[in-house]
Amino acid sequence: MAGSETSMERWVMNRAGSLVGLVLLGFLVALPSSASPPLALEATQEVGSLADKARPAMVRVDCRRRSITRALDRHQAPLVISFRGTCVEDVFIDRDRITLQGEDATAVIQGSVTVSGASEVLLEGFAVRNGPGNCVVVVRNSGAILRNLSVDHCGVNGILAVGSSQVFLMGTISSTDNGQGGMTITNASNVTLGGGSAVTLDRNGFGLILQLSSSATLLPGTLTANDNGGPGIVLASGGHVQEISRNMEATGNAGPGAMVSDGSSWVTTPATGVTRDFSDNGGAGIVVERGAVIDFAGTPTVASGNTGPGLHGDDGILQVGDLTAQGNGGVDVRLDFGSRATFVGTSNQVGTAECDDSSAARGTLSCS
Repeated sequence: MAGSETSMERWVMNRAGSLVGLVLLGFLVALPSSASPPLALEATQEVGSLADKARPAMVRVDCRRRSITRALDRHQAPLVISFRGTCVEDVFIDRDRITLQGEDATAVIQGSVTVSGASEVLLEGFAVRNGPGNCVVVVRNSGAILRNLSVDHCGVNGILAVGSSQVFLMGTISSTDNGQGGMTITNASNVTLGGGSAVTLDRNGFGLILQLSSSATLLPGTLTANDNGGPGIVLASGGHVQEISRNMEATGNAGPGAMVSDGSSWVTTPATGVTRDFSDNGGAGIVVERGAVIDFAGTPTVASGNTGPGLHGDDGILQVGDLTAQGNGGVDVRLDFGSRATFVGTSNQVGTAECDDSSAARGTLSCS
């Protein structure tokens, strides 16, 4: 019987959803830039009964001559497929312990990749583009690692996780210029932005949407959701974010920089040396509405130059500190419809603040 650490390793690989497990193992914080065998397989080969599993078959695909789908059909898991060139196809992975990796900078899938009902799947080092629908889909209680992946010009979402699925983002991830969303996490799914990762969700219909009891864990790294046609970041219908020291931008969007609504919550761990910018958007910088909660105390936040308020509470609960909100349209902080706000510390720099008769603010900022 394996020891407690081995049990935790197995749980992390199969469930892909515990921040505590991830931090203890260093699984997301300190990964090698490359691995052989790949990460998803290497981590399991030392785990209890999994140690007796066969080593993965290694298959190379030249997209000028054959397809990834053919390689999947002809070989059993565990399997590593390394490919080069442009494969025009929709790849469907429904078995555990599959790795799909680009062999070099030419590796492109023109179409989509779907992971369905499978775990211990690694997608690494290639681009997915020009699919008419969703380009990278993780569905039906699947678990997948996306590392150094580029997704663009998809008809709907660049990245979609749905149906109690788990996604790790590692390395450099970009999902840009898509018709609807850069990334949608929905229906009780979870995404973790790993330590040191750089995630770009720019120039989409919206950057990130987290909804329907889904969650996100943001470990130290960077996230941008800029220049989207709607909001940069949306939490809706019970979405939850736990953020730990991540530099963030949601600027230049046609809608608000961030919208937190319908019982959703966004909690940050106090941090210094972190920049979080929700400025120059076509609505409010940050909207907290319909029973939603944010706790940004101790994390520097800028929400300036927006066409709406920098910070707008509308039946929301807000705790903020180190807030800079200046030069916004009309008013810099606005509280409506029973909102409650606590302004922590002495570093808040707010131009103007207004509350309606049903709302209240306390701490170092008062409402007129």
